Amino acid sequence: MNKTLFFHVGYPKTGSSALQWMLAVNRQPLAALGFHYPLVGDATQRQPGGNGIELAQLLKVGPAKAGQQHHDLFLRQLVQGDGHLVVSSEILCQAKPRALEGWLQQVGQTGAELKIIFYLRPYPSLIPSVWNQMVKSHGYKKGFEEYQQNQQPPHPQRRQLEKYLSLVGRERLCVRLFDREQMLGKNIHQDFLQAGLGLATSQLTGLQLEASDVNSSLNREQVVLQLLINQLRQGQPAAVCGEVLQALAEPGNPFRLSPGQQAELDARFAEDIAFYNRLLEGQVYQPAQGQGGELPDLTPQGEEQARAERIARLLGRPGAAWGIKLLLRAWNWGGSGLLRRWFS
Repeated sequence: MNKTLFFHVGYPKTGSSALQWMLAVNRQPLAALGFHYPLVGDATQRQPGGNGIELAQLLKVGPAKAGQQHHDLFLRQLVQGDGHLVVSSEILCQAKPRALEGWLQQVGQTGAELKIIFYLRPYPSLIPSVWNQMVKSHGYKKGFEEYQQNQQPPHPQRRQLEKYLSLVGRERLCVRLFDREQMLGKNIHQDFLQAGLGLATSQLTGLQLEASDVNSSLNREQVVLQLLINQLRQGQPAAVCGEVLQALAEPGNPFRLSPGQQAELDARFAEDIAFYNRLLEGQVYQPAQGQGGELPDLTPQGEEQARAERIARLLGRPGAAWGIKLLLRAWNWGGSGLLRRWFS
């Protein structure tokens, strides 16, 4: 049979944890249908980051023993296995382009087909969800208002999607919208199985598809208290903490976009949204002319230039990118090796 690697790469906060739970608890019935979701590492049904988390770290950060083991395991499965392979991790969207390109070339050498599955999430629900997760799990201390105002186009969601487009093309990329009203069956599980893996409705019988409380967002009271804890831990002034506590007394949920904020966000990301709509309508991607319309340059020189521009923007000196690029180049040529010798 013709084998396919179904490569689910995120985006974060698009139901990935619930989806990975569903794939894990349905391993046996899915295998009977010819779709294998191997549990690797700490084989539990609630693997954080999915069965592709170690591979994602390998492709994002660099050499790692566990990542290489899983890398080799998946390739062996494609060569020796008797069905399709499903690999999932929302961190895979952050893989470095050259490392990702090398991995995809190795997949191609096995003779297997490739299908990349990427879920998009509309900004009005994505941005509050990402902020909530950062407060919950990463000690983030800034309020929602400040966080959403700092979001600038192009959004990382678009940059990661463009990376995959440039490497595999539109025909091997399945782009879905994480929106309950537009997903098949109005849930991520059925949408992934039918639109992603191509299963028929009749084949879903016997699968456990109930909604699961996996990595759920904090409610209004929980997120306010966690934000307060984060701020106290990092020495925020009492006045700032008082503003957070005051939010508890406000009616409704102060951590959702108002209609005015949604309109402002839509205007700010208008080009990104138009780009997503073209993909969701099934159009072959054609880079638009002008700002933000070109696919990323994945050559070493292009990555170096992009890294220098990101650092310059963080420093508030966008015009200094050329100087930062020279410093990065000098570091790559000799600085890092000299530092290693000093500490060896």
